[in-house]
Amino acid sequence: MPCIMVQGTMSGAGKSTLVTALCRILSDRGYDVAPFKSQNMSGYVSGGISRAQAVQAAAARLPLSFHMNPVLLVPRSDHTSEVFERGVSQGVMDTQTYYRYAAGRGIGAALESLESLRRMHDVVVLEGAGSPAEINVPFDMANMRMAEAASAPVIIVSDIERGGCFAQMAGTISLLEPRHQKMVRGFIINKFRGDPSILGPGTARILETTGKPVLGVIPYTRTRLPPEDSLDGGDADANLEDAVGQAAAHWGLVPGRPDSDTPLEDAVRQTARTAAATLNSFLHPGLEEAIDHTAGIVESALDIGAILDLLI
Repeated sequence: MPCIMVQGTMSGAGKSTLVTALCRILSDRGYDVAPFKSQNMSGYVSGGISRAQAVQAAAARLPLSFHMNPVLLVPRSDHTSEVFERGVSQGVMDTQTYYRYAAGRGIGAALESLESLRRMHDVVVLEGAGSPAEINVPFDMANMRMAEAASAPVIIVSDIERGGCFAQMAGTISLLEPRHQKMVRGFIINKFRGDPSILGPGTARILETTGKPVLGVIPYTRTRLPPEDSLDGGDADANLEDAVGQAAAHWGLVPGRPDSDTPLEDAVRQTARTAAATLNSFLHPGLEEAIDHTAGIVESALDIGAILDLLI
């Protein structure tokens, strides 16, 4: 099944929000769409489910599945994280231990989950992590490896509110391997305040320098969606946090229990049979409105037809 991938010039650029919006836009247009993020790091987690993927599942009108985020890291100290693989704790790991895990078992689990979603749905919208140009990282399982596995065209989003947007876009492309540069179809500028016409000289220079167009400019708005999972995402939404945990418990998706009477795959299959309304009943009442509001802003800012063409 066709896929598309959203990556970012850095953490907090707007990847999670854009994937949420695209899931709702595609769902509204009749596609059976699913979100996927191979690896996430989140302090906002309950029941082994990342909050961002729970919201994206709601946007896609799907029940939760661990396949949507097969590898989840929950920080336990400045130097260690607890690693969950499809909801089951693999223990607390330091950086080097995790890199060894990611290059072996982790990437295997991610590829299996991606393939499962591709079999079950019309479209999969992939989300990267951090930046695809983290040249100091020995094994990045979250960005271009996933794009290659899915044969997914890549859109890179950049946050102009923080400054340095054009340098980030040009720098990101320049640091990618040539084969990965070819997979990038364009950029999206996020969180712009003011008259977008003043960006013309900058977007023209980006096209000249990188060969990649700016596909759209999303205006700054105080989205009512919960913060992204990056650790600079702001205050946690306790109500949603509790809701995700309740949903996970309701569906039998309880992490850290490899000896459970119900195998994980049975639990995953069970979620696929659960009505989307069940998920929404556990999420706060304003979430549907917030998703629609965000999707409307993104749809008005982007050429959705051009993005749909990438899926062909």
